[in-house]
This record gives sequence, structure tokens and C-alpha cells, in this order.
Amino acid sequence: MTQIADNQAFLMAYHRLGVLNLAQRLDNVQEACRLSGTTRTTFYYWKKRYEEFGIQGLVNRPPIHKTHPKKKTEAEERRVVALALENPDFGANRLSDCLTDRGHTIANDTVQDILARNGMGTRLERIRLLEADCRGSYAELSATQVTLIEQTNPTFRERLWESSRPGERIAHDIIHLGAVPGIGLVYMHAVVDTFGAFAFALLYRDRKPQWPVEVLYEHVLPFYCVRNLEVGTIVTDKASEFAGSQKTMYQVYLANHEIAHYSPPGRRPPQNGFIDAFRIAFMTEFLHIDRQGREFDSLSALQVALDIWLENYNRNRPILGYRNYGKTPWEMLCSIV
Repeated sequence: MTQIADNQAFLMAYHRLGVLNLAQRLDNVQEACRLSGTTRTTFYYWKKRYEEFGIQGLVNRPPIHKTHPKKKTEAEERRVVALALENPDFGANRLSDCLTDRGHTIANDTVQDILARNGMGTRLERIRLLEADCRGSYAELSATQVTLIEQTNPTFRERLWESSRPGERIAHDIIHLGAVPGIGLVYMHAVVDTFGAFAFALLYRDRKPQWPVEVLYEHVLPFYCVRNLEVGTIVTDKASEFAGSQKTMYQVYLANHEIAHYSPPGRRPPQNGFIDAFRIAFMTEFLHIDRQGREFDSLSALQVALDIWLENYNRNRPILGYRNYGKTPWEMLCSIV
């Protein structure tokens, strides 16, 4: 087969030589090209190759090797990955410029290929990978890296107050859902365990001071009591239902059950990271997806739909990043209980 291919290549070369000889005999390049069906650009290319290399110059050159010109060494690829983790908010263009400043010229499209090949093609993927890569060594992160991780994963804000078991530290907040069509004004009591993000969610029409106590008495504390788990501390904001100049019903209830109550200092402390993450999941997954095109004629009907979503959230939905790192809240709970 190789010999046949070589013969065909030389036959093609002699055909091209014939076109060159024809132009010499006619003393007319244009006419020779017209008769042979060749363009003048191609004719002069053949002529130049023949003058330089003889008959070998008219033979088709072998194809370019399959090694891609953009392929980089492992060291160069590691350099790109390390720089991307160091600056996860930098895109391919900016990373390429930084590498050039450091004496390593790599084109931006090559940088993007390397990032995509290492699962770092998007800004979110790079931040997630940075968070997983620095697991347990958060002190090594820069202020910019910490800010980026906290923006994508609010629970990372609570890394300084880690829980060692379920029930040790629980966050409780009231989320205003606004006016729901067919029902009216709705508030949601969200209670999230900071050990593994296991959550409770109850809906009410108003903000009476007894509702937070009811949530704990009827739902949260029995759940932990059945599993022989003590509730250590409950974290809330400074809403009037939770705290005030005088002891609230909520504070009295916690004191009677020997549960510590903590409210972050300051007039407007940041929302608990676990509550914030749960609120985002609830808004994006339940309100905007599960309820899409559905209407509810009562608060109880909406609560039933919420309970179904919450069951899936707790048992089947892996939570990426701190502190579940791909486990579901139920798996985190079962790892201790």
C-alpha cells in the first residue's frame, strides 16, 4: 500500500511538471493554466517549489503530525492550574497575561483548554475546587479568596464556629416570603442545624411571638429527643420574637430547657450562613421551580408542598463545599447518630 501511495504521489508530481513544461512550450502561463484547469497562483507555487527542490518539490508533503501545537507540558499545565486556584476570579485572558508577566507565554485559548480539562472551566468551578483544596487549612487563604468562597457558599462564613455533632448549634430565623397568590402574606420559620445543614421549615401568616416557641416545641426538639441528641445553642438575630430589652417568650422557653441562646453583636449582624444558604436553595428551587405554574388555595396546601421539597432537600440533595462536601444533610446526621 505504501508503494502504491508513493507511485501515485510521483504521478501527481510528474503531472504538475507537465503543466510547467506546457507553459514553457506555449510561452503563455495563462493558456497553460486554462488547458490544465490550474490557477495561476497554484502554477507559480509549483514553479517555485520545482526551482528549489526539483521533482521532489512537486510531491505532496506529508501531513502535519497529530501532536496539537497548543499541547503544553505537565509543568506548564500545573502552573496554569496553580495560578487559577490562586486567583479563581481571573478568566483565561487575565491568567494568560499574568503568566506572560511571569515569563511563561501561554495563549488565552490554551489556558481555557487547560482549565476545562481540569474541571475549572468556569469561575464557580474554580472557587469550588479552591474550597475543596483548602479543606482544613483555611488560614492559608487570602482575604480575596475567602470573600469569593463566602459569596458562592454562605455557610463558609460559619467555619470558625464548627459543630462537632448534630444539635450542638442550631440557627433559627424568620424569612418574609411576601404575598403568595391565593394565600396572602406568608412568613417561614427556618431552623437549620449547623453540623450538616439539616433543616426544618414551617409557614405562618403572621409573626406572633408564640410561633417560634411552637416550632421548637412541636417539631425541632422532639426530632432531636427521639435520637437522644441534646440541643446545645440556638443562634438567632435580634428580631423582637427572639430577643428584646425584656426576656421574650422564646428566651424563657430556651432557659427552661437549658438551651443557650446566642445573638451576634451589632445592630445589624450578618445573617447566619446556614440560614442564608437554605434561603437561597428554597427561593431558587422551591419558589421558582417546584411552584412554577402551581397555585395554592390555603397555607396548609403550601406547607404540604414545602414538606415534600424539604424531605428531598434533607435526604437526597448533596450540598457542595463546606461543610458537607457532597454529602446530604441526612448523611451528615447519620454519620453521628
